[in-house]
Amino acid sequence: MNYPDRIHYIHEVDNPWLTNLLDSYAVCDRELEKEVAREEKSRGVKVACAKGCYYCCLTHDIPVSALEALGISWYLNRIMDTALREMLLERFRQQEGYSGCPFLADGTCQVYPVRPLACRQFLVYETQCKPDDSDPFFSRPRDMHPRDSSRLFKVAMHLLDNPVYNLADDKEKIAAYRDGIMHKSIPGMHEIDWVGFSEMTAGQLF
Repeated sequence: MNYPDRIHYIHEVDNPWLTNLLDSYAVCDRELEKEVAREEKSRGVKVACAKGCYYCCLTHDIPVSALEALGISWYLNRIMDTALREMLLERFRQQEGYSGCPFLADGTCQVYPVRPLACRQFLVYETQCKPDDSDPFFSRPRDMHPRDSSRLFKVAMHLLDNPVYNLADDKEKIAAYRDGIMHKSIPGMHEIDWVGFSEMTAGQLF
């Protein structure tokens, strides 16, 4: 299913995996919007996350699946401003000058439209994170947006339609989900050779 209210890109015409990935992100975002509305009403406070708030991005173990990494590589190669892309790639080559997520620059996520599910679902209420509070999951768990198994399952069932998984039907998707396919071989953002990965995928898939 295509989601007309999200941004669409010309590259989707020849890359069905990309349409599926972006639609899956739209599914996640829609479900979260509904959940957040309920939580804000119940708690009597608002989600604290906003533009310019990035301390949660400073953790070094942001998980990203191979498919999500492919989406980031596409964005890096085909959508990102050339000067910004070259700056990031040079920083990756030097392996210095940044902490936390490698795509955080000037306090801003430079791949925000294709940020991973882990980032999209990491929300806190009432007060923003502080420099010494980059992981509120441990420091103030009650302020975290709750894990919702129905949302996770719905997003997974959509994402597992992606041709890269080669699953024939819902039965295979459910079996793969229960077997943990969504969490197998998921590295941290820092563990990926983004220079090598972007060069390899640019010539093969988009």
